[in-house]
Amino acid sequence: MTTEQIRKLIDEFHVPKHIRRHCEKVAQVCKLLGSKIAQKGENINMELLLAGAWLHDLVRICDFTVWHPENFPDKHDLQHHEKWEQIRSKYSGKSHEEAAYEILSEMGERDLAHLIKSHKFANILNAHPFKNWEEKILYYADKRVENDKIVYLQKRLEGGAKRNADTEEKKALTAKIWPKIFELEKEVCEKAGVEPGNIV
Repeated sequence: MTTEQIRKLIDEFHVPKHIRRHCEKVAQVCKLLGSKIAQKGENINMELLLAGAWLHDLVRICDFTVWHPENFPDKHDLQHHEKWEQIRSKYSGKSHEEAAYEILSEMGERDLAHLIKSHKFANILNAHPFKNWEEKILYYADKRVENDKIVYLQKRLEGGAKRNADTEEKKALTAKIWPKIFELEKEVCEKAGVEPGNIV
């Protein structure tokens, strides 16, 4: 998918400005890690990886349980609000990863659809959660970016838990997931030859 196609898709789905900034920063982390791992001899599809970074939260608004778009950090016009309502209605009951998977699959972008679907938070608990480096890098990069800032993994996870782990069931799930993400961080950073704190 070309840069122009990515931009058109972001505009078509009226991705909120603060989510666009988050995706831009995730793409920055993916580019750093992907290029370093490629230098170590791994076959990294950078075009696919960066497309996944830019589009991984294409329909992130599907997941907002408390829906107050008027409180977004940026102002958006009525057209954006109307489009968001349509998207939330059409993909009601689906996570943003599942909705994006459906959208991209219908476009014939199967590899990209699978890549974005793999960044779902609980996916890491599956027996074989990632089938390639692109999926590992995207999942990890997303967990290093809070809003549009690169932060330490612990800080990002704690922030996510405050927002989302609001039941005992979710807290128990989070307790299982966190160690797996730290294991992934070790694997990705060692392969890339970088310290987590040097990812900027």
